[in-house]
Amino acid sequence: MAAIRRWLLAGLLVLVPLAVTVWLLNWIISTLDQTLQILPGDWHPDKLLGVHIPGFGVLLALAIVLSIGAVASNFFGKKLVRWWDALLSRIPIVRSIYSSVKQVSDTLFSENGNAFRKALLVQWPREGVWTIGFQTGMPGGDVINHLKGEYLSVYVPTTPNPTGGYFVMLPSADCIELKMSVDEALTYVISMGVVVPGSAANYKPK
Repeated sequence: MAAIRRWLLAGLLVLVPLAVTVWLLNWIISTLDQTLQILPGDWHPDKLLGVHIPGFGVLLALAIVLSIGAVASNFFGKKLVRWWDALLSRIPIVRSIYSSVKQVSDTLFSENGNAFRKALLVQWPREGVWTIGFQTGMPGGDVINHLKGEYLSVYVPTTPNPTGGYFVMLPSADCIELKMSVDEALTYVISMGVVVPGSAANYKPK
């Protein structure tokens, strides 16, 4: 029985990551294949080739993103983007949602953006319990008028899905900067502490 349990666990360790990877890839490809619906019916690869081959939607989506990026990067494209932003900023409700999403996307995808600046060790959700957080900036606006001392804006992710979490403002004295990269810290969080980051000697700041 001990050998069977050991073989079962070994098999699960091999199959579970593979199954999750295949499922995620299938979901991504199936979702992007929906972009083919914007093409005329006669242009669909299924009709042209006579057989369904998944993945053409990925190529189409990539081509669309690259085309939009090429247009938005030139002089006239930038003016068009600014005009579009100004138009949406005048529409009630839409402007609040669009501006918030745009600020986040600009931070995440901009070449100069840096959404997560440092990996921090913070006490959360109560004193004596420690977890990993990421510095996202400094408090601003009217908030700083109500905080005494130096504070940091910190994002505390949940495990194993770091896209959900909490935004908190903590005294900088209560935040310990970790000698690990943001990627290492994210891996540590996602793996629920199973994948331990490399030693401080191997740490290379970006």
